[in-house]
Amino acid sequence: METSGAAMTSSLQEQSRLNRLFFDFLGKDAGVEIVQDLERHFELRSMVKKHEGKVDPNATLINCGAYEVLSFIKQRIRFGEQNK
Repeated sequence: METSGAAMTSSLQEQSRLNRLFFDFLGKDAGVEIVQDLERHFELRSMVKKHEGKVDPNATLINCGAYEVLSFIKQRIRFGEQNK
């Protein structure tokens, strides 16, 4: 799959715009409090559910998914701050 230079530039510009939005809305003031609250509830939580003596793989996937979402949000905020 080939991507033209113009399409790649447009995509990068869109990513930069979105990064700035994440920073503007979640990287300052109340947004910082929102992210911290999400971290308290979802980050580094170890969730193990057992059914008939075996670990439920779905519980592990849910926990990993929450961590991935928080990591993505924090990464976008960092990139947005760099793109000010």
